[in-house]
Amino acid sequence: MKIKRLVLVTLFSPALFLLSQATAPKPSTEEIKAVNAKIVALDDLLAQINGAKEAKDWQKAKELVGEALVLDAETAAQHPSFRSQSNRHILYKALGDANLYLGQYQEAINAYETSVGLLQNKIAANTGDQADAKSGATELRRILGQALTSEGNAYLKLRNTKEATGCYQRAAETASAIDPKSAATAWFNLCATLYNAGEADAVPAACDKAIAADPTRADAYFVKGSVLIGQSKIGVNGKVVAPPGTIEVLKKYLELAPEGPHAAEVKQMLEFASGK
Repeated sequence: MKIKRLVLVTLFSPALFLLSQATAPKPSTEEIKAVNAKIVALDDLLAQINGAKEAKDWQKAKELVGEALVLDAETAAQHPSFRSQSNRHILYKALGDANLYLGQYQEAINAYETSVGLLQNKIAANTGDQADAKSGATELRRILGQALTSEGNAYLKLRNTKEATGCYQRAAETASAIDPKSAATAWFNLCATLYNAGEADAVPAACDKAIAADPTRADAYFVKGSVLIGQSKIGVNGKVVAPPGTIEVLKKYLELAPEGPHAAEVKQMLEFASGK
């Protein structure tokens, strides 16, 4: 995800600069020029961060984020009204991403947690029925869902299944109403993590939510089918009795991914479920 540029402040749009005209004086021309110079510098850093991320140069991205955070903090301290434009929530998410890819998982979690807190504060501030407020809150929730999913991935790398599943659950619930694709990823991560942790009873419901969010996600059908096959029983006549829906789920995987990485395994499960 690219980091968006900041908006320059102009004499003709003081609302962009002021948090509240009732509580802050109108900025001077000199102050506006000073803020704009720093915004230009921040925008340059943001462009460099995006370039480093696209090049997968995560160490460079981390260093650039550090520079941007320092400049952002200096600008906010010297010009308090700038806080309304600050990209710190996205910068901390970018820092988390860099740390995650660098294998610095606890540092990634710390950065994501900071991003999540900032995002929650911004969402709370973007209340109201105005179109701009609704649009802003929706975008912030989308980023929040992504941050929580990535935080869950970092916890998973540390083999902390409990925290990972908690993050995936929050991410899925956050994204469900606004970003089905992100919600599907979070729900699938949840069902796969629960499956790997041996919590079979909770897997089908999570997989169903992943499928509902994205019916074309083949892996969700595979994980659900694997759990259902494991719950099969042998009937009185010695024939395999698979739970209802098992065969349909497995066939759906093959329909979506006939040459997928689990195709051969799914075919074997289908033969078993069919008693062949």
